[in-house]
Amino acid sequence: MLHIGQRGYVSTDTFLMILPFHYTCSRNTYKFYKKRAQEDKVFSAKTKGKRQSLILTTSGRLLISAIIPETILKRALQEGLQMLNVGHGFYINVNEIDFILPFNIKSNSFYINAIKEKRLDDELIDTTAGKTPRSIIVTKSGEGVLSSITPQTLVRRLKNGGVSGQAKDQVQKIN
Repeated sequence: MLHIGQRGYVSTDTFLMILPFHYTCSRNTYKFYKKRAQEDKVFSAKTKGKRQSLILTTSGRLLISAIIPETILKRALQEGLQMLNVGHGFYINVNEIDFILPFNIKSNSFYINAIKEKRLDDELIDTTAGKTPRSIIVTKSGEGVLSSITPQTLVRRLKNGGVSGQAKDQVQKIN
């Protein structure tokens, strides 16, 4: 079990993704959060303090935490989970990734149309922070994740252990 807040734990078997609740991603994250709240799929693991991060489970539920994403990442790594940095403070469980596609309008027009529909319905997790999408990550539970990082870079990060660059430095500072 992974400790995610003052009174919250999540099973490592159902842990899918860490979503930060910070200023650069708050619009897309907030829309995704509101959509899940309307479906009664949002639960709070905090007793006080502001929302710092959201944890998405494989069943589609969101857990609110007052703990910063880097601390949750550190705890997930200590529990033996492999996490992939998909950009801008978003991390996804490597074991839950089904496939990664390049975001290329010409070659994947069927997928692009599906992505546009999901984006309009606020069912897509947009981790680009306003940058150009370069890849689509689809999880085993059917969640779509847009990333501004190329598929080649994501695969390189997977081969190097998932968490890379600035994220490693942040985790080391917390230790």
